[in-house]
Amino acid sequence: MPNRFCAICGKSIDKKAPHFGLCMGCYLKEHPLFVLPERYSFKICVECGSYSKHEGWVVPKEDDILTITQDIILKSLLKTYVSKQNLGFKFNVKEESYEYSSRHLLKGFILEVTGYDQDNPQFKAKQLIKINLENSVCKNCSNLLGGMYYLAIIQMRVIDESQFDFLAEVIEDMHKFVEKAFFRNPKHYISKIEDQKNGVDLYLSSNEIMNKIISYLRGRYHFQLKRTKRLVGRDHQRGKNLYRLKSLIKFLPFEKNDVILIDNKKYIIESIYKNRIHIRAEDGSKLIKEFSYFFTEKITIIDKYEGKD
Repeated sequence: MPNRFCAICGKSIDKKAPHFGLCMGCYLKEHPLFVLPERYSFKICVECGSYSKHEGWVVPKEDDILTITQDIILKSLLKTYVSKQNLGFKFNVKEESYEYSSRHLLKGFILEVTGYDQDNPQFKAKQLIKINLENSVCKNCSNLLGGMYYLAIIQMRVIDESQFDFLAEVIEDMHKFVEKAFFRNPKHYISKIEDQKNGVDLYLSSNEIMNKIISYLRGRYHFQLKRTKRLVGRDHQRGKNLYRLKSLIKFLPFEKNDVILIDNKKYIIESIYKNRIHIRAEDGSKLIKEFSYFFTEKITIIDKYEGKD
């Protein structure tokens, strides 16, 4: 078979050439595997590392600029090539291209993108793209730094000062729970805590964390819960109304097997269920009371039941 030459560059080609009259290099120039813009910009939060190309912010799986950039490029620029043309991609940062701002923040670099046909790896191409980083602060971090943003309130209340030590333990327990929730999702946090008569008000960043806290406390303590909500605005991006939720938690002033006095008559707290309490008098008679009863009637805690384990 006579020698063949590339019609564009004149290079000798063999039967492995992708085209009868073109070498691999010229073929890929005429039929590129993928095309990227020369420059690409996106916002990155200097506090938490979240990134944004449009309005919303995305929390990255890893706190690494190459991983973040790779995720953005794959989702925004290369998605079609991956899904429809079965191309694979590798990414590499040209370290000598790093650019920093006057505040020593990374503001740009050159990214080398290598694309290849996953069915025929010999078909591969490289392209350089200039990445520009717009250092900013995401909405969540801005709210957190300001310390004033909140969407929900939990009002924790006890009967009187005798339960203040108990309330302090509850708050400490809850703080540990919220810290773990914040680690999993930075949008969940306590904006501030205000002291109130016989309790505290917790201002929370989201309705979701409020519900998580209540569910957590339900598994550990007994209390009466009352919920209310108020319309405070509208999320135009999602097309939903924004409500500020408020939850009033009144902790019961006793525990199972405590002895209480109601109308000068002694009762033992026999069982505490979700919304009702079984109490037993000294003569063996039993009563079932709703939680609300113990916040409207005057009761006195006498002692712990002797039979308590």
